[in-house]
Amino acid sequence: MIEVVCFTGQSGLTDYSVSLARALGAKSRLVTAENLPERFRTLGFQVLTPFRRSRHYLMDLPRFVWGTWCRRPDWSLWQGPLKFPLLDGLAARLLRLAGVRCAVTVHDVLP
Repeated sequence: MIEVVCFTGQSGLTDYSVSLARALGAKSRLVTAENLPERFRTLGFQVLTPFRRSRHYLMDLPRFVWGTWCRRPDWSLWQGPLKFPLLDGLAARLLRLAGVRCAVTVHDVLP
């Protein structure tokens, strides 16, 4: 299983993540925020929504790490800006300890 992770549920990065999960098909799962538009929830891949709005990121990150640790996907592909590089790095390191391979694509988000 490949999890495509986007911490926002309604942005250009979300559109990109949805397209990636859709291209990967049934062997993928989108992990994103609760505000994901309904039309993206029925495109042939699973959807999990452990994140809320961006301002809750620090509180949602432990829940995301724990859920990923328990699910143990083969890959966790993160899409987005580095909100808190140290915490993001620690989260990736914890998941690697669980045997989850992680890749981060850092997008330069312009206003």
